[in-house]
Amino acid sequence: MKGEERVRSYKIPEAKRFTSRFCSVCGSQVPRYVKETDMIVIPAGSLDGDPMMQPQARAFWDSRASWSCGGDDIPVHSEYATS
Repeated sequence: MKGEERVRSYKIPEAKRFTSRFCSVCGSQVPRYVKETDMIVIPAGSLDGDPMMQPQARAFWDSRASWSCGGDDIPVHSEYATS
């Protein structure tokens, strides 16, 4: 993949799942595979247009900032969604 040699990863040692992948030149976050959940996380800021899919749930709802989005019919979860 073009530019792969510039991608760096940072993982907080104590965290179960937190890893950040970013460009070492500009600092932009890049997509990453999370093997524990078998998902690919694509940072919304890396998209050039509207995504073809819509959000399916909101995770960590109980610990969100008071100004965080909501007020729609998207299911919420206190932790990672289990299904």
